[in-house]
Amino acid sequence: MRPYEELTEFGQTRRLHKLAKNVLNAYNLQSPLRIRLLAYEANHLFRVQGADGQKYVLRICSDKETTLQQNYVEAFWLQALQRDTDLPVIRLIPRTDGEPITVADLPGVPSTRRCMLFGWVPGSSLEKHLSAMYYHQLGQITARLHNYSQILKLPAGITPPRWERVFYFPNEECVFHLPAY
Repeated sequence: MRPYEELTEFGQTRRLHKLAKNVLNAYNLQSPLRIRLLAYEANHLFRVQGADGQKYVLRICSDKETTLQQNYVEAFWLQALQRDTDLPVIRLIPRTDGEPITVADLPGVPSTRRCMLFGWVPGSSLEKHLSAMYYHQLGQITARLHNYSQILKLPAGITPPRWERVFYFPNEECVFHLPAY
């Protein structure tokens, strides 16, 4: 078997597609399932459609972007927002045993992979329809998220990352003062 790192992006995606099929057995979805690549950025995202027409997104998390602990923080946050607010947040789908994250491996794929299943959010991108009204709504939602985060009681073991620096990446330059920017 060819090493994963030597595969093309298409070859790596094919291997992760097999991993996705295995992972989805842990969820209560109607078979047969249609699974296709939705996006490959930092994570692999697969669109999943059950025989009943229900749609989902399976995220295979990148080891470079997040840790298992951060994935648990995300799961806690999404579940708390769903439970305690009327904000329209993406629905995290737990496994049949109630766990929010599946840790899986597959021969030919280096390291274990963390996977999370989400409900499909219908709609279209606002990218070409930006307006002051949408930015106003974004500000309102952001304020509500901030206010909720101030009253949310965190259980032991849930430690959100802190975003308390201007720059997060090594060797990142400050360019806002340069005329070109």
